[in-house]
Amino acid sequence: MDRRRRAALWLCLGAAMSSGCGGSSGGETEQTSSTASGNLSRIGPPMPEIVDETGVPVTSTARSIAFTNVNLVSMRDETIVPAQAVLIEDGVIKAIGASGSIAIPAGTDVIDGSNRYLLPGLTDMHVHPVVGSDGESDLLVQLAAGVTSIRIMWGGRGHLSWRAQIQAGELTGPRLYIASPGLEGDPPYWPNSVVVTTESEARNAVRDQVAAGYDFIKVYNQLQLPLYDVIINEARLLDIPVIGHVPRSMSADYAIAAGQETIEHFSGFAPHATTTGNWSGEIDASKLAGLIEHIRLKGTWNCPTLTVRSRSASQVDELRSNPAFALLSETTRTWLDDALTQPPTLDRSTEVRLLGEVVKALHDADVGLLVGTDAGVQYVYPGFSIHEELARFVDAGLSPYDSLRAATVNAADALGELDVAGTVEVGKRADLLLLDTDPFADIANVNRRVGIMAAGAWYAQSALMDMIGADPE
Repeated sequence: MDRRRRAALWLCLGAAMSSGCGGSSGGETEQTSSTASGNLSRIGPPMPEIVDETGVPVTSTARSIAFTNVNLVSMRDETIVPAQAVLIEDGVIKAIGASGSIAIPAGTDVIDGSNRYLLPGLTDMHVHPVVGSDGESDLLVQLAAGVTSIRIMWGGRGHLSWRAQIQAGELTGPRLYIASPGLEGDPPYWPNSVVVTTESEARNAVRDQVAAGYDFIKVYNQLQLPLYDVIINEARLLDIPVIGHVPRSMSADYAIAAGQETIEHFSGFAPHATTTGNWSGEIDASKLAGLIEHIRLKGTWNCPTLTVRSRSASQVDELRSNPAFALLSETTRTWLDDALTQPPTLDRSTEVRLLGEVVKALHDADVGLLVGTDAGVQYVYPGFSIHEELARFVDAGLSPYDSLRAATVNAADALGELDVAGTVEVGKRADLLLLDTDPFADIANVNRRVGIMAAGAWYAQSALMDMIGADPE
């Protein structure tokens, strides 16, 4: 579509967001932020804002691509270096320096970065993509939202197939890191769990997931403690990380001590963090300090998924009217309509507030935080919801820089790939975002994307929106 019609579409979507998501429903009171992005009385993820794409190619798969005159947001620290050039060859950063100081080979596609900001692509560390006849189109939605890597937290053969196709260049999407289906006790919480009831079943389950090609072993709610120990030990022998929920048969302290590498949703935290032992009381600072020190000593990563924890069925009409919902695959929209499990009367405002306090306490203690949305459940949309999650981190008291660090540097570190990802440096993969405005000034500015680079290819924001079907005709 041409730029005039594309701009009209964006304006229409922006107007719909303003009118359709102005406040919470069902009596839920959420935190608000002083930033434009962080007014969390608005339910649902923001759509990308219109930006001027003058001077950039719509797409490029050239072997050599260069950004010139960019404000470099390397994420090594909070410094932004102006007027930089970044040369990329075969999807890897080959040179960085002041514009005009590095040689740009003939045939290079040059992207004008004047007054724009270049930073690493985002990683959503907790997603549940829905595999179906059209489910792969949601991978484009992830890219359009600036997400260049995702960690799938309940994998299946369809996800493994997607990864193989992306790696072969047959499918366009983010990098996929895939956890096994949940290893679970009997009766399982979900019917597609891998149920283990004996030590031999537990060992074999770990071996089977490794053989299938999963990157992580996921543990889940109903798993019994003796079998959890077997899984941890077998996974250690096979050098595969264990991640997931804290099973109900044990405390968070036990899982941390055992060496579980990431804990999702702060599961198991409440007895160690609150006056009531659940998320309906207040934070007990003394108890929480002890938990945090244990986490810090063991190096456990923590993925709070604040966005999904705020959802309730009272919000369904408002969430379905969000323009981002219409951009999802029919498979995902149908699944979301069937997968909201919270009762309409549930008020989660206290829970959301306490979780935010735990996020701030972990950050202040320099404990590893990860940005994850739980996209694919509870009307948490793939891709665009990461901006809702980043805003919630800011509302919890983190700076935009620290929130972005959790979605870039920390994610790469937790995935064991900090040597090749997470920052904009020579030798690292060129999974990049080009923004129109300063992301450290306001986290909302991360939604003003000129375009992204993923898997060695450049896509202007408008091109990605065209690819996912955001066309008025």
